[in-house]
Amino acid sequence: WDGSSWSASASGTSVELTGCFARAPEDVWAVGLDGRILRFDGQAWQSVASGTLSWLSDVWAAGPDDVWVVGNGSLLLHWDGASFSEVPSNTTVQLNAVWGFASDDVRAVGHEGVVMKWNGTKWTRAYSPARVTLTNLFGTSADDYWLAGAKGTLQKMP
Repeated sequence: WDGSSWSASASGTSVELTGCFARAPEDVWAVGLDGRILRFDGQAWQSVASGTLSWLSDVWAAGPDDVWVVGNGSLLLHWDGASFSEVPSNTTVQLNAVWGFASDDVRAVGHEGVVMKWNGTKWTRAYSPARVTLTNLFGTSADDYWLAGAKGTLQKMP
């Protein structure tokens, strides 16, 4: 979108992309099947090694060197500015979406109403009143965010 019309952006892949996040016009991330991660620098999309062939479902970035990706099963990947590495999720539940409010305040949601919280050191399970598959979340702060999921679930948190 340039203010008046939409234009396509060639990703350079035919793999299905399932999640994206734009931190800035020159720092956009996309994830998808086969462990595909792409990064847009404002000019072109570049492929970034994920270290996995798993399906990746969502991505969120606190900064250019602080990016979280969730994927198949309980997979959590973290970008440190140089490479992605797997981080223990401390759950066995399928994770579907990730969103954060700061580098040390990130949430991931998934099946069975699971809400996982990153405190800058480790992931722990946070309270969720929903007991259905959670598919997305969005908010402006840790005190004001929403969960979306199966069976028409919309839950304001906390």
